[in-house]
Amino acid sequence: MIVQLIAMAMLAVSTSSSRCVLHQPFDSTANATVIDEFRAPACERCAGNRGIEFSLRQGSSLFSASDGVVSFSGRVGQVEYLVIATNFNRRITYGRIESSVVRVGDRVRAGQRVAVSTNSFYFGVREVDGAQVRYVDPNRYLDTSATFAKTVLVRDENAFHGGRSERSSRTALANAC
Repeated sequence: MIVQLIAMAMLAVSTSSSRCVLHQPFDSTANATVIDEFRAPACERCAGNRGIEFSLRQGSSLFSASDGVVSFSGRVGQVEYLVIATNFNRRITYGRIESSVVRVGDRVRAGQRVAVSTNSFYFGVREVDGAQVRYVDPNRYLDTSATFAKTVLVRDENAFHGGRSERSSRTALANAC
């Protein structure tokens, strides 16, 4: 009984949002610069920025921020998007991409190459609770101790970047979400 309670407590801690860390969506060679931070809209249809926008090198590889399933890949208006539904009721959105290398229904792993960037890239996180959908600041889940332009990479056998076995150090510190 005590062992079961300890195991349940450990599971609760590992799945809480404070322990959830996303894999960086691009590597240090992308020369990424934040051009527009997250700004929560006052209402569902109000102005704001529901993610983070980056300027980066055109043609940079984009990587899955978490394990999950591709739930959308296609155009909205004239903009190409990719959405990954995670195991923890989050939707990770990649916007203004040049192309996707995965299809709807594909299972992806954190660190897996999923898309190719344009020179402007949108990265957003939505939390889904039943019919409630809430946009959250991606910085809540990204390691803010390292800048996007200078990511420290470490070796890891369980993740890969387009054939390389690397992922950002923050992913090794906590469970993917």
